[in-house]
Amino acid sequence: MKVYLEALGCRLNAAETEELARRFVTAGYSIVREAEEASIIVLNTCAVTVQAARKSRHRLQALHRCNAQARLAVLGCWATEAAQEIARLPGVSWILPNADKAHAIERITGKAADPAAWQSGRCAHTRAFLGVQDGCDSTCTYCITRLLRGPARSLPPEQVIPAVHDLVAGGAQ
Repeated sequence: MKVYLEALGCRLNAAETEELARRFVTAGYSIVREAEEASIIVLNTCAVTVQAARKSRHRLQALHRCNAQARLAVLGCWATEAAQEIARLPGVSWILPNADKAHAIERITGKAADPAAWQSGRCAHTRAFLGVQDGCDSTCTYCITRLLRGPARSLPPEQVIPAVHDLVAGGAQ
């Protein structure tokens, strides 16, 4: 089965999407460069601002228009903020808020993922993103990141260091 993945917003979304691509490959799926070729389209969304949420909605609608046969998986901050709105959009099969991203592969494929293989595989670029921290503990009145991503939490070094080695072995510099 062919999967197209796209990330909007922050570098953390980019890192999560690259990890999802590696996990899909490990699960036996092919990653394609064009949404028109995919049977599953995964959009990792942003909603930090009203404009970001609008861009997420418009991009999801455009992806559905370019490939109405594909099943759409909507992840990320906009999925966390606007699940009911997203559920009404055509083509959407999965809505995975930030709290469910760790289980995205299992939810989308219906198969248990091998956690040991999550960081394996070739990197899409020579510069790889690796998410080591998520969430925020600040209470800025203008920002909803802490509401959408939860409290700050970091991966321990004993998880980060092997992940870096795997990325380098996969071609990242």
